Amino acid sequence: MRTRRPWLLISSIATTLLGITAVMLWWYLPVAAPVFVLRHAPVGNPGERAVVALVGLIADGRKDLEGLPWSLVSTGRRPLVAAGLMRALRSERVETRVAAMELVSRDLQRHPAGGGPQFGIDHGFIASCLDDADVRVRLAAIVGLRGTWHDSGIDPEQLKKAAHDQDPRVRVEVIRYVRSKQVPAVAALMLDDAVPLIREMAVDTVGRSKDPSWIPPLVHLFDDPEPRVRIAAAKALGELEDERALPGLIAGLRAADPAVRAAMVGALGRIEDIRAIPPLIASLTDVEMTVRRAAANALGVIGDPRAITALALCSAKDVDRSVRCAAVAALDAIKDPATIDPLMQALHDPDAVVRAMAEAAIARRP
Repeated sequence: MRTRRPWLLISSIATTLLGITAVMLWWYLPVAAPVFVLRHAPVGNPGERAVVALVGLIADGRKDLEGLPWSLVSTGRRPLVAAGLMRALRSERVETRVAAMELVSRDLQRHPAGGGPQFGIDHGFIASCLDDADVRVRLAAIVGLRGTWHDSGIDPEQLKKAAHDQDPRVRVEVIRYVRSKQVPAVAALMLDDAVPLIREMAVDTVGRSKDPSWIPPLVHLFDDPEPRVRIAAAKALGELEDERALPGLIAGLRAADPAVRAAMVGALGRIEDIRAIPPLIASLTDVEMTVRRAAANALGVIGDPRAITALALCSAKDVDRSVRCAAVAALDAIKDPATIDPLMQALHDPDAVVRAMAEAAIARRP
């Protein structure tokens, strides 16, 4: 019996080693051939098929291989990898397309300046994947496009179609792309989206275009149920600085939400039209401090002497220090001799900050 034990031990060790070897071969052998081809094959079908094979393994759950296609090649081999990924994106197998698009998307985000067509990344084809039946492909496609500096080859019609994607996650990424690339024509299609965040970002994009033709749809959003969308619409109209927005903004001063009223007041100040003075003066008596302060600031921006009496009363009587400070600053901005008396009165304010602002304003007068 003693003579057999060493043989049993050796047999057990050998069996274990064979098992480990079998597992390693099962794990690494499918990778070895594509990697060898990827390293040494010329650009063309063999190299592209090797990339597709690796993508297929990743799609089957080999997440440890996700960095392999790019890390194995030098810069000179990058077009081969890109061509292989483009080939994988044409696969009939959904999981392969998903894995390939996620690899492309991550690379475009990591190398925004190096993801151009010269490296084999066909942006037009990636944009066409916005029509893919699988939401994961569509989502990865728009995220990747948003991360790159190159936008050539992208058909605006594809973006317009994606703006109405049934999945809100895709639409959120579409509006982020549209805002980063400043495509107001597509953003305008999303002004009535069901998701408030999308409507808000669409309003911001349209407002930054400085195109007055968007005033009517922006004014229409003053009836939006979400306060933050109405606030964004008011700010966008202020950015446009067009007097045609005045009626809608003045009507918006009746909003129940104080943040919305403050946004309307701020937009009126940016337009700097004297027709806004009466409603802004009325806003100096609003129940909300933020609205009164915004009204004082807006009147200071407009700088019309007709607001002096109301600002003087505000600087002397308002219960909030920040509102009195805004009123004093507005009086300082109105270069009229009639502002001296209310500024002198502000020197007796109980708050040191208000007194200091009034003193500095008087010192600046000739």
